[in-house]
Amino acid sequence: MIPLEKALQTRKKSFEILSEHNICVTVLKETCIQKYDLKNIFDAAVGLDIKNILEIGSFVGVSTVALCAMFEQANIVCVDPNLSIKTDAEEYGCIADKTVGFYRNILVNEFGLNKRYSCFEGFFSNRPHEHTLAYHRENNPSIDTIKVLKDSGIIFPKFDLIFLDGDHYAESVYSDLKFAFPMLSDSGVIITHDICDDWGKEVRKGIDKFLQEYDAVFEEYNSIGVIKTII
Repeated sequence: MIPLEKALQTRKKSFEILSEHNICVTVLKETCIQKYDLKNIFDAAVGLDIKNILEIGSFVGVSTVALCAMFEQANIVCVDPNLSIKTDAEEYGCIADKTVGFYRNILVNEFGLNKRYSCFEGFFSNRPHEHTLAYHRENNPSIDTIKVLKDSGIIFPKFDLIFLDGDHYAESVYSDLKFAFPMLSDSGVIITHDICDDWGKEVRKGIDKFLQEYDAVFEEYNSIGVIKTII
């Protein structure tokens, strides 16, 4: 089975597993990685030797386990503030109320990825836009005290693939790219999610600001953007 097929099957199985834990399919379809995203990531990574992945914004872990299926020799490090899913669930009429890390751990265990997976709980490079904080604050009253990993002194290793899917406001995208870029291996790539559709304008603003300041090249693969160092 080719890696893309493995990733797509893992996504489908993840939906089934999470549905058994009260996350309705509508929430998963609207908030988790899409099939076309996985196809675009696969196309963007052809020929790359992916051994270490950093995922910024892992949510319930569908993208986490799908990336591990696509790059079956890779270890993955996730960064996520581990918020309650209740706000997102209520938006689609569901009653799920655990933290996203609770559901992500279910998937990691189900797919036997414990030895390949680790997670840092917190925001990556900065505190998100106030609109993002306000959206989650009612069901996450301690959101304003969640640590920012950039300020905590954590030293990250080099990564061959960085999947950026955190706060989608332009300043957050710019901040995350600045912090992540030095973590790339020589042939590594940063894949930015949601460069189109509703969030596309904000994400692209952040990317454009980053590209004005750093020696990097940007390529589009439909729903994703790919940033590489200039060699």
